[in-house]
Formats: sequence, C-alpha cells, structure tokens
Amino acid sequence: MSGIPLTSTGFGCGCKGDGVSVFAWAAIGGTITGLGGGGGPAGASGSPSAAVASQSVAPTAVPAPTALVYTIKKNETLSKIATAHGITLDELLAANPQIKNPNKIVEGQQITIPVPQSSAPDEFGPSGSPAASQ
Repeated sequence: MSGIPLTSTGFGCGCKGDGVSVFAWAAIGGTITGLGGGGGPAGASGSPSAAVASQSVAPTAVPAPTALVYTIKKNETLSKIATAHGITLDELLAANPQIKNPNKIVEGQQITIPVPQSSAPDEFGPSGSPAASQ
C-alpha cells in the first residue's frame, strides 16, 4: 500500500512532534491511504468513495432575531436611538421599564434595543406602470 506513513508523531516526515492531524493533512491536499476497513459500521467498505452525502428535504430554519444591549453615548437621546434602530420611542421604552424619565438618561447607561416589530404587508398594492392621467 502506498501513501503517507502515519506515526504517533506526525506523518513520518522526520519532523517529530509536528502535530499535523490526518484531517489537516487531507484539507491541504495530502493523500492518505490505508485508512478504513475494521471498526466501522456493518457493511462499510472503508473506501472514501463509498461515503455518500445525503440531502436534507427540510430547509434550515432561520433563527429568530434577538434584542441587543446598547450603551448610550454622549449627547444621544432615546428618540435618536430608536430611529437609528428602526423602532418607535414607545417600543424602546416598553423594552426598558427601568427608565422612569426618558429625558434623564446618561452616557454609559445600558438599554435594551428590541427587535423591530415591522412586518411585511398582508397584501401588496398594484404594480406596473403609474396610473394614466386624465
């Protein structure tokens, strides 16, 4: 069998303790032979070509967006912060019940920026060319 002799210190390159793993060597284009066979599941041939990737019929679910923690900077207002994050001031205040007076926030204070509640319209308006003028 030809290929790269595998040893406990690497690939037998004379570089004792080089620590290159079989997977790293394969990732950079190395050829590895003589692996496989015993110890695998019943019916496994040990041949790399015998492994077949399966396709998933279910799409991967997109994770739900999450709120984030924001640190207030000098001269910022809650209104400016809300606008910058695409939310209303009321949504921002609802996510931060610890804020009793929205006019009294300080630099360095941490607040929660909620996920915007905007949603796609239920029905789209007409498309195409603009209405003809009469």
